Amino acid sequence: MCGIAGFVDRRRDPGDAIALLGAMGARLARRGPDGEGVWHDPVYGVGLAHRRLAIIDLSENGRQPMASADGRWQITFNGEIYNYRSLRASLAASGHSFLGHSDTEVLVNGIAHWGIQAAVERAYGMFAFAAYDRKAGELWLARDRAGEKPLYYYLDDTGLLLFGSTLAALSAHPQFSPRVNHAAVGALVQRGYVPAPLCIYENTWKVRPGRLLCCAVTGARPSLSERTYWSLGDCAATQAPRAGEKAYLDALHDTLLAVVSEQIVADRPLGAFLSGGIDSSLITALMQAVSDRPVKTFTIGFRDQAFDEAQHARAIAAHLGTEHTEVYLEPDAGLEFIGRLPAVYDEPFADSSQLPTLLVAEVARRDVVVALSGDGGDESFAGYDRYQHALDAWGRLRPWPLGLRRAAGRCLRGVGRAHADAWLAPLLAAFGIRDARRSAVSALRFWGDHLATPDLSALYCRQTSSWYRNDEPVPGSRKYLSMEDLGVASPATASDNLRTLMQWDFASYLPDDILVKVDRASMYHSLEVRAPLLDPRALAAAWALPASLLTADGRGKYPLRRLLSRHVPTALFERPKQGFAVPLVAWLRGPLKGWADECLSAERLNAAGIFDVPLIRLRWRQHAEAIWDNSGTLWPILCFMAWWRVNGCPPIAPPVAVGHGPESGGTSSR
Repeated sequence: MCGIAGFVDRRRDPGDAIALLGAMGARLARRGPDGEGVWHDPVYGVGLAHRRLAIIDLSENGRQPMASADGRWQITFNGEIYNYRSLRASLAASGHSFLGHSDTEVLVNGIAHWGIQAAVERAYGMFAFAAYDRKAGELWLARDRAGEKPLYYYLDDTGLLLFGSTLAALSAHPQFSPRVNHAAVGALVQRGYVPAPLCIYENTWKVRPGRLLCCAVTGARPSLSERTYWSLGDCAATQAPRAGEKAYLDALHDTLLAVVSEQIVADRPLGAFLSGGIDSSLITALMQAVSDRPVKTFTIGFRDQAFDEAQHARAIAAHLGTEHTEVYLEPDAGLEFIGRLPAVYDEPFADSSQLPTLLVAEVARRDVVVALSGDGGDESFAGYDRYQHALDAWGRLRPWPLGLRRAAGRCLRGVGRAHADAWLAPLLAAFGIRDARRSAVSALRFWGDHLATPDLSALYCRQTSSWYRNDEPVPGSRKYLSMEDLGVASPATASDNLRTLMQWDFASYLPDDILVKVDRASMYHSLEVRAPLLDPRALAAAWALPASLLTADGRGKYPLRRLLSRHVPTALFERPKQGFAVPLVAWLRGPLKGWADECLSAERLNAAGIFDVPLIRLRWRQHAEAIWDNSGTLWPILCFMAWWRVNGCPPIAPPVAVGHGPESGGTSSR
């Protein structure tokens, strides 16, 4: 686990290039505190930088950037290849010898032997890397299948290409020009995160999961092309059926046990995040089943019982016999953690569970260097309640012709304009609703638009949008980003609407929210987090299950609950899903109110020059005075304003269409 960076920059002389690579690497020190290295090709101006968090092969033989045995390839690698020992055995059988026992050495020699795409297809793990083919003059950027590890890149009109694990590494290059992307802010406010391939800065993108990006460096300026080496749809479409529920569950259990056995291999201390939920409890149970000593487990609790799962985690830890650590996130400490967020998440990021995630990573790092988590279970096993809510809503809407629904929607919106004062506002006021007229108009407009929703994609985007009302807090941005706007097409392989919703979340919400949250928080503390449920073999086993089995008893994650019951009594985990949220509603009216007042002041909002200031001020007043709970709509704006202030208040670029980066016109292998 490490941090990587580099560039294609022909205008630098070798001495300056080496110093600049060192400066870019220095920005990654938290991701890699155990070593550093740089490499530079003066012919085409290709530079690689690396910061090391030593997990496997702690010797100098694991140092990077690393060359293949034949000298053709140079690599800077971030992540873990869990099946590297079997790949090493295959290469050794073909005559390769090795200096050390790192997974990086196996990967770079595998690329030299099989070719880059074939090697990546064989490699099961989490990773982002840059590999330079000195013979062909091609720099390849790669990202793992689920998007566990980040990889940004920047390309300007002079032909300068920068890449790195963080935007901070890119900003060390003097030619990097940060201008805030208007479309990205609009997406952030709607989704709570900046969806790939967008980035908060103009001319900057994210390599998408399961992709290879090739940069040809021999021409007058770098040219980019993209190819897909893996997709969830292909994985889901190639699984063979099994005979009965038990056969499916046994196969899933065996696969997960094998994956966990591989992922606990490390030359540094290892533990697990244990929230008390189904996913983390199952991973912890499997770890304990294959470990010869008590697993170290870590839990964050809240004093507000509506959000606290610590007692459940404690009971499961006691049953499994783990060495358990429990820490509570106090409301007064929230402001301290918020102050760190712009440094932790170098893009603005607005999943409020970032706060307990940051704390659990800090606590775990005191005792371990590697931790396993249960991330990925909801997206592969139908764990989110919103799936059923969306399917129920679409089931009610779909039988009615779209033209009729649109007409009814126009009528409701017209009622909102013409009659809210006459009857609905007084009715709401009678029930104690303050600001009743505006609330009445907003409600009628919302339901009018809801009736006119054209398809499941639009409906799901509305239901998962932070700004579900008709307001547009970032004027000129898309009101409700569709899945197509996010670069997520409806899967051709999905046999039902539930699988479609899951695949949409796997393609966007999982890599751009859940995995961003965990990676940035953990690596800020130099902690490696592994997610066994996202191993490609685990994904294949999960998506081989019949959709009906996922919700066999009317709730999601039926297979995981059945497997967990083999290790833990059901009484310890059968309860309503809570998630990993914080009491944001109360905190914004209490210990965080002063901070929010400052961030959402008219002066600060006007200085940003991007928001509908009166609208946001109204929403904040409604929340602060306990008229409405607007915490979900305000949190993305608060996170942006905190980030914007720390990052020097760069100017906001004018609106642009949501795009997919310069690689979108490239080739595809599938």
